[in-house]
Amino acid sequence: MAFTLGQLPKFTVTHITTDDGCPIYLGTFDSLPRSDSSWTGYVCVEETRFVIGCFFRLADVGAVRFETWDKTLPSVLEVGSSYPCLDGISGERATLVLDPTRQWQRREFEPEDAFEVEPSQPGGARRWGKASQHEKPQGRIIPGGWQHEHCAICWATIARYAATHGYWSKDDTWICESCHERYVLPRSIDFMEQSKI
Repeated sequence: MAFTLGQLPKFTVTHITTDDGCPIYLGTFDSLPRSDSSWTGYVCVEETRFVIGCFFRLADVGAVRFETWDKTLPSVLEVGSSYPCLDGISGERATLVLDPTRQWQRREFEPEDAFEVEPSQPGGARRWGKASQHEKPQGRIIPGGWQHEHCAICWATIARYAATHGYWSKDDTWICESCHERYVLPRSIDFMEQSKI
């Protein structure tokens, strides 16, 4: 049986207030998805539209505050309505699968240049990354040093020494062929059955 948005915890908006013109939503969950005092989460406004923000547990039992990260976003939730919610990681994965505007291209993985920056202080950590993701990468350029990518859903390695092909989107996100077939093509969030909501 397919996993659906209806199986997710629901956030019911009981009150909307503002802070510097930005909406703040107060409400309750039908089943609290996390025990943390705050967590990143996604609210599903429509079947393919999600709003990312932060949930804060309030002193009242079960009461929660939700603030969007996009402070330019007008009020999108309504008092009295209930919305499926996902944690940060699951929400990120769901948006990759359900977004109808995202275009995926099958590609063979090719190593790219990387950069490495030596620590500025003794005992500090080195920084490194993909050179193409930075306008002016600092430090030493390592030709072909970016050796692999990971599937954004299952974390499988996509590389010359592993699965050589995957699906790529313009924001440089990769999905393995298996997840593309199992989740992206049918617009399925069945991967939620295997992870904690």
